[in-house]
Amino acid sequence: MDAKLHKTLTSQFGPPSEPIDIDKFVQDGSKSLTSMSNTTSDEDEYSVHEIKDALSAIWSDAKTSAYLSKVHDNSIALCHGGTKSAKARAAKIFPEALPETAMKKLQEKLDGVKLNSWKLPPDAVLFTRPPRNSDHNTAPPQTNPIVEGVAVDERPQAVIIFSVHVPLPWRTAMLTRSSIHAILSSQTLGDLFEAIPCESNNLPEEFLNEDGNIRYKVNDKTKGSSGHVICIDEVAYGDGFCENDYADKLLQHLKATHSMMQIRKAETATLDTPISSLSLRINYPYWLLHQGNCEHFIVIEHIRLKGPSDPAGGFPLNLQVTPPQLDMCRACAKTPAVWAITGDIRLAESPCLLCGPCWRMMGDPVEDGVTTVPLPTYEFARSV
Repeated sequence: MDAKLHKTLTSQFGPPSEPIDIDKFVQDGSKSLTSMSNTTSDEDEYSVHEIKDALSAIWSDAKTSAYLSKVHDNSIALCHGGTKSAKARAAKIFPEALPETAMKKLQEKLDGVKLNSWKLPPDAVLFTRPPRNSDHNTAPPQTNPIVEGVAVDERPQAVIIFSVHVPLPWRTAMLTRSSIHAILSSQTLGDLFEAIPCESNNLPEEFLNEDGNIRYKVNDKTKGSSGHVICIDEVAYGDGFCENDYADKLLQHLKATHSMMQIRKAETATLDTPISSLSLRINYPYWLLHQGNCEHFIVIEHIRLKGPSDPAGGFPLNLQVTPPQLDMCRACAKTPAVWAITGDIRLAESPCLLCGPCWRMMGDPVEDGVTTVPLPTYEFARSV
């Protein structure tokens, strides 16, 4: 990680917190919960059932909830309108009259709220943006099933929410979020790594055929990584798959390039390093490398104790997965490409990305030396 990239990351994340000892956090948190449960207090003094019942009554009604959603969408549309004409068009979509009495009473209650932050002020335009690709989610809503015969760990432990960021293909100094996950403190760095979906794991496998030519085949299942290294506070945690793993190769590279970074190899591999043994900082990017030169940056979003409303098992959980941006066919420009063609004189570029129908319509190549490489399928399936 060079100085320019480090400066870019500092501007994108932060400010970072102080290092948090995960094990001490769990112990202190469990002691606080135990002391709170043993003390007697007036529940009505701290009860929020009245607010909860009022909100549930509004959102359970289809008309009032639809009205609130429409008003909120219109307010956001006003903030997204950058020009005067866009603001004028957005202002016209506000309802001018409230025909029903229930809507009028609800609006009067909302207008009577004295909190200055209740409504979006005009200055909120400076802090809002239109939706991005990383705001969408393709992760399935269900959690990972609990494996039968495996006992669920009921000890006090922390739930760590972390996000994964990858460099943009057209500007590697900028990052975009690719996924968000939840993991328990009792799990290891290896479990954290295996939870991260990556497009590099879907690359086709290369092999030599009988004629000595390079060919490719698509695996039925998403294959695992050949190795990885995770750097946390100048400590490199390798995969431990072999004697000279990714951590050793990273140190060799830093030594060969005369880098000034003081990184040492950890005594344990990622699969043998529980997260509870680490001290982590929130809003600070930790570097991960695998599949040759595929980089990820892991950012701890927040840390909390595992509560009764959390799933009993199935961790790590996929909370959000950004849909990948597929390359379109260079011929029809309408269908996502599935083949990369190299060495074909009929095409204007090499490699040329084509969809299945367009490549079949071209027929067989006119000369030898043409290679067809299947593109990744981007199916983020994970085994449990």
